[in-house]
Amino acid sequence: MATAPRAPVNSSVQWPSQTEPVRPGIAWSVIILVAFSSLLYMVTMQHAFVGDDTFLILRNPRSLSFQYLREVFSGGMWDFWGPQLRLSYYRPLILVTYSLERSLFGVNAAWFHLVNVILNSTVVALVYLLGRRLWGSGRVALWSALLFAALPVHVENVAPATGITDLECAAFFLAAFQVYTRPLNESGLLPRRAAWGAGALFFLAALAKEAALALPVLAVFYEHFLRQGGPEKFSRRLARYAPMLFFLALYFALRIHAFGGLTKGSAASAAASGSLVLSGLDLTGQYARVLVWPLHLALYRAFRPPESWWDPDVLLGVGGLILAGVAFGYFWNRRRIVSFSVFWFFLTLGPVLNVRWLPRTAYGERFLYLPSVAFCWMVAAATAQLRAPKGRSPLLGSLVWVLPLGLVAMAALRTGLRLPDWRDDETLAAATVREAPDAAPYIVNLGVAHARRGEHDSARREFIAALALDRRETEAAVNLAIVLLADGHPEGARAELERAGAANPLSAEVPYNLGLLDMEQGKYAQARERFERAIELDPNYAEALNNLGLLLLGSGEIARAHAMLERSLLAKPDFADAHNNLGLVFKQIGDLRRAESEFERALELAPGSERPALNLAEVCELQGNSTKALEVYRAAVRARPDSALAQFRLGTLALHLGRGPEAIAALERAVALRPNSAAGHTQLARAYLVIGDRQAAERELRAALLASPQDEQARTVMRLLQAH
Repeated sequence: MATAPRAPVNSSVQWPSQTEPVRPGIAWSVIILVAFSSLLYMVTMQHAFVGDDTFLILRNPRSLSFQYLREVFSGGMWDFWGPQLRLSYYRPLILVTYSLERSLFGVNAAWFHLVNVILNSTVVALVYLLGRRLWGSGRVALWSALLFAALPVHVENVAPATGITDLECAAFFLAAFQVYTRPLNESGLLPRRAAWGAGALFFLAALAKEAALALPVLAVFYEHFLRQGGPEKFSRRLARYAPMLFFLALYFALRIHAFGGLTKGSAASAAASGSLVLSGLDLTGQYARVLVWPLHLALYRAFRPPESWWDPDVLLGVGGLILAGVAFGYFWNRRRIVSFSVFWFFLTLGPVLNVRWLPRTAYGERFLYLPSVAFCWMVAAATAQLRAPKGRSPLLGSLVWVLPLGLVAMAALRTGLRLPDWRDDETLAAATVREAPDAAPYIVNLGVAHARRGEHDSARREFIAALALDRRETEAAVNLAIVLLADGHPEGARAELERAGAANPLSAEVPYNLGLLDMEQGKYAQARERFERAIELDPNYAEALNNLGLLLLGSGEIARAHAMLERSLLAKPDFADAHNNLGLVFKQIGDLRRAESEFERALELAPGSERPALNLAEVCELQGNSTKALEVYRAAVRARPDSALAQFRLGTLALHLGRGPEAIAALERAVALRPNSAAGHTQLARAYLVIGDRQAAERELRAALLASPQDEQARTVMRLLQAH
């Protein structure tokens, strides 16, 4: 015979409601929340890829297809970048997600942003549904979800395509806890499907981001201190979260297999040498400040360990911890869900307060996504305590709604004002430097934007400013060298690159750019060594693989050249230069059809490019397809009318096909562009002879011999002309 759950021993504890009647209002609330959060972030669909999107989505071979699944599950998220980034981020589900998005959307950023908008709206709905269950109040749940949707610190989680890491983790995390906290059945048991379903959802959350590892701890806390039902055997409670512990063990087994341990010795933050306690308190203060007063937000802040306990953010962190501790103890026997929320906040935030676990900079607003769930619940619960005094006017009673509505409106306004900053990399860099003038990586991004516009003086100033802030800022040194080289200072460029290499010997960019400099100066053996070193540091460096393949082709090492170029295209399938060079390999071994295919692909990726067009036309000629070759040459001169070589090739083929007027027009343009070309003048002379203009032909032959007195072709044609 079924028995009802026993009442809790401590009757003073206000246990959360375990059942919610199904009301139309719940569905309408979810619809309102999804619409509100979606409309708020829909503007991001007009944005480009920004920040790490370029590296993790566009330049990451493991996001290009599902053929890398084995590597995805047996390595770290950034392993494709080589040994210079030893980060212990095990997030295979995110890489699988990138592959799925790439297969569906290609490189259309709008669709990536739409997926983020949908996922964020899903998280908002889950914040509401879980809030209803835990707090037993639809009002608290609704206002907390509205505030969560509007929080300005979440822009960093939603606006970049790579923000999907936090969104996916949070969606599975909250869904798992929603399933786990479902009411017990009449026998006081959690259905087996619910327990294992919650465990599986937790496993997916953990495969998305390490922050999900807090969930089993929250489940244990909830099971022993919050779930309604009174005293039970420990084994019975253990059975409810045992599936989650099983999946936790499975996750750690996969992680140890991937890293050879729980971590692989990731590079410590610059703050690691300081006091961990002071640094943790300082970060706590910073996060409390941006949650409560989100006026000055930035994607990047260079973290510097505080020097004393009197640092303002340290004091703010101490005050926040004291307040949280008092709230935890005060509400333990009064409203335990408040204590649970305090525990949730610090449990999910705690790991990122340890600066030794974080790379480069310890600060990141994105870390607040899961902790802010509990923050929003507590803020909403505090506003829900407002009651209109009896006997007072209805106007005073309306204040109950004005405060939470005002908080949500102000947060949404701040979010809306911040979102345009994420439109593209240059805008984001400018906004970041405006709020954090010492953000060296984003000063570099500003310099890159100037360099692309040809504003080299401005670019140099930005790169030098970044290096003044951090001499280890390799990107600044590399880009400064590129600008110096473009301005005709190769030795200055080399010196800058060598200094950068000494400061950061694991940077693949340094040997790659030194290799380019060596190639330009004709030092091909040295360039080859540089490119090989760059590939050693970054096995997926498409540009280095391509250039090494080109050098190998030039030295007759066809097989190795083929291998390097294939690897380049695996890393970057839309790399036009690599397709062109691979076409040269196939041409060299006589496989003209595959050569033609590669040249066509290169031309498709880089319309108007001269080299693949001329190579394609030449291969067509070799195959006897003069008609196609002629069309390719015509397209080439339309795209590049100032290309003397394209005009010459078009004129020569047109002459061969008996198209005299077209040949003359093209060859006249060729010799106008290159007046000292003996071959051009000779071919033009032949074209004139075809139409019977001996005087013009003789003039061109004299010009050819003037340019090159020993030119045998010009001398031969001149003898023929004089003989007749």
